[in-house]
Amino acid sequence: MITKVIDAFKLISIIIPVKNNSVNLDKCLMSIIDMQNEYIEIIIVDGQSTDSIDKVIYKYNSYISIFISEPDTGIYDAMNKGIALARGNYILFLGADDKLLNIPLKFLLKLKDSSAIITCPVKYSNGLLFKPMPLLIPFINTMHHQGTFYPADLLKRNLFDLNYSVFSDFNSNQIFYKNRVNIITLRVLPVALHSMGGISSNEKYKNEPLLIVLKNYNWSFVLISYFIRKIRAFLRIKIMRKI
Repeated sequence: MITKVIDAFKLISIIIPVKNNSVNLDKCLMSIIDMQNEYIEIIIVDGQSTDSIDKVIYKYNSYISIFISEPDTGIYDAMNKGIALARGNYILFLGADDKLLNIPLKFLLKLKDSSAIITCPVKYSNGLLFKPMPLLIPFINTMHHQGTFYPADLLKRNLFDLNYSVFSDFNSNQIFYKNRVNIITLRVLPVALHSMGGISSNEKYKNEPLLIVLKNYNWSFVLISYFIRKIRAFLRIKIMRKI
């Protein structure tokens, strides 16, 4: 059920899927509101939470463009619902436990009529900085959706595959890369602070990225992907020990 819609065209639609995470949603919304302007709309897609989300929505009611609350089948179902409602040129996804740090508004305004994906750095909650590397997309997901501005028209034509529970955005990124969608990497300040330890860290889903690589490429890519992931994990541990 759609509970609130404000009609207005925007440059950026920020979509936040959430369920039973009202405490972190409050902090996420505050980070967006701190830099919200006439170019940004906030879309919250709630999976029918049973916590105090109504209080958060009421608190920030004047800043939220669209709020819906209804059952869904998971995060990508919620994200697809947000995509269908978005009115901006670009779509950015944030988790309820993420925070917005920077909007490269000058670049997005300049490129607003292009069909390019704009991908930017993301800061991890453990202090590490993630820099996008689209050339590695055939092997690993090097474009975090918390730092990637997708053309809305592109996503509306290519919704996330609900067969993947945690890494469907990786699947979409590989498909876009294979189809030669223009991907522009911006070396700017981190767009978002990404909270580590979410569902993507669950061991239950550790093989999902490899299955995606196999679907979109072949076994040789899977082997390369496996070793790259192992090397990255090793290097991340080494770096964290030095911090």
